Amino acid sequence: MGHPDDDIEVAAYLAKAIEQQHKRVAVVYTTRGNSGGNPGGQEQANALADIREIEARQWLAPYGITLAWFLHGSDTPGADVLHSLEQRGHGKALDEVVRLVRITRPEVILTWMPNYVVGENHEDHQAAGVLATEAFDLAADPLAFPEQVEAPQDRLSDQRHFPCAQGFLLAHCRRSLELLQDAERFH
Repeated sequence: MGHPDDDIEVAAYLAKAIEQQHKRVAVVYTTRGNSGGNPGGQEQANALADIREIEARQWLAPYGITLAWFLHGSDTPGADVLHSLEQRGHGKALDEVVRLVRITRPEVILTWMPNYVVGENHEDHQAAGVLATEAFDLAADPLAFPEQVEAPQDRLSDQRHFPCAQGFLLAHCRRSLELLQDAERFH
C-alpha cells in the first residue's frame, strides 16, 4: 500500500480472507503517511506519520493483522511515479520489499496498478505497485539481493499473476484449483 489509509480499498476482501478463509494477512505500507491534511490536530511531518502509523495498527488489530511494516518513503504529491520512486530510494525500498516477500512467503499480493489508470494516478500508489510487482519477480531469484535469506524456490515459482476484477489492483497468487478457476472467469 502507498499510505496507511490505502488498505480501505481492499478491506472487504481482507475481511473475507481472514474471517471465511482463515488466511493470515500482512501489510506493507511504502510510506508512513507524513504528508497531507490533518483535520484532527496540528501534527505534521514525522508527528503526523506517527499518528497515522498508530491509526493503521489500530485499524488492523481487530482483524488479527499483526504483521504490518511501514517503509520510510516520504509521501509525495502528484502523478509522477518516477519522482515517487526517486524520493523513496527505489533500490533501497525494493530491497526491503523483496526481503519482506521472502520472509512472509505470501500466497497473494494485492497492490495498486503500477501505471496510470483513469481516476487513479497518485504517484505513491503507482510506486507501491511498481515495488510490489518488481519484488514479486525478484523474490524467487537467488541472484537478487543475495545477502538476504534465500526464499524456497518451489513456493515462489508456483505463484501466478492475475488482474483483479476491481481494475486498480493486481493480485499475485500461487497456483491452486480455486485460483485457476477464478482466472478462467477473467479471460
